[in-house]
Amino acid sequence: MINLGVLVSGSGTNLQAIIDAVEAKRLSATVKVVISNKADAKAIERAKKHHIPTFIIQESRFPSKEDCDAHLVEILKANSIDLVILAGFMRLLTPVFIRAFPMRIINIHPALLPSFPGLNVQKKALAYGVKFSGCTVHFVDEGLDTGPIIIQAVVPVHNNDTEATLAKRILKEEHRIYPQAIQLFAEGKLEVDGRRVIVKDHPQAQSAMENPPILISACLMGINCRYDGTNASLSLGRKPIKRYSKEYLIPVCPEQLGGLPTPRPKAEIGGIDVIDKNGRVVTREFKKGAKEVLNIAKLLGAKKAVLKEKSPSCGVKLIYKNGKIIKGQGITARLLKDNGIEVEGAG
Repeated sequence: MINLGVLVSGSGTNLQAIIDAVEAKRLSATVKVVISNKADAKAIERAKKHHIPTFIIQESRFPSKEDCDAHLVEILKANSIDLVILAGFMRLLTPVFIRAFPMRIINIHPALLPSFPGLNVQKKALAYGVKFSGCTVHFVDEGLDTGPIIIQAVVPVHNNDTEATLAKRILKEEHRIYPQAIQLFAEGKLEVDGRRVIVKDHPQAQSAMENPPILISACLMGINCRYDGTNASLSLGRKPIKRYSKEYLIPVCPEQLGGLPTPRPKAEIGGIDVIDKNGRVVTREFKKGAKEVLNIAKLLGAKKAVLKEKSPSCGVKLIYKNGKIIKGQGITARLLKDNGIEVEGAG
């Protein structure tokens, strides 16, 4: 468990994503203090709602930037901070601050560094005509967005994008990868070698990825895994599933991955367990399969899954319980959502 000190200037959506990850126990950390250089920052309100101590430290009240940063360092060290998080902190830090926390300050930038450092990055990306943009979590050094890169997420740039629409798409990825980068630090998996950050014991993608892949329930791809030998229709509400390029659809079946026979006997939720028509409790296999699906998602960098809606394993919107269809979420859908992967229902 590590202690975080978060520096903010604005609305604090990344701060909120970190707080949510901590409270969901997806992040082995505690937000010990939130510091802002702006008294009206909404991020301060967010921190107070979660009973996190806050400070307003404005540079204008100090003789110099260095004196201001020295005071920031005092507050953070008094709170035994292990890692400093810049979450929309709109001021350059001086060497006084950076040298106090070498390779223990991280920042998130809404572009794929080293491209487009600084401000107005979506405007720059659109003007340059790039086909992909994204965000970068990096260690902070004494340059402007020049520190070693920890993790990046890529999004497509659409022909009709504006600065606002592109920024919104990137922000969603920021909320996903910032807690992930912090967790890697907390687990001691980050090793800095010059400009490179080596992530220890972490699976590496083995092929080029023009688009982030999408996981999909195997039955929605026409692969027989239904208990009755039939397959779900290839539909997504009223929109055909073909709107996703098949090249990037990765079929997964939690039941198969969990070791159940295919096609398996009909299964329903009974109490807290999943029971097939033969009376066999298959909860353990379903959980194992769900974990394998999550491992595949992490390995491939998938950010989204399209899962069968009515299923005790996938079950995005509805599941079967005691012979009836009820509202609820299957094991796989819950696990993926809890790990920041978008889940969409189909079929």
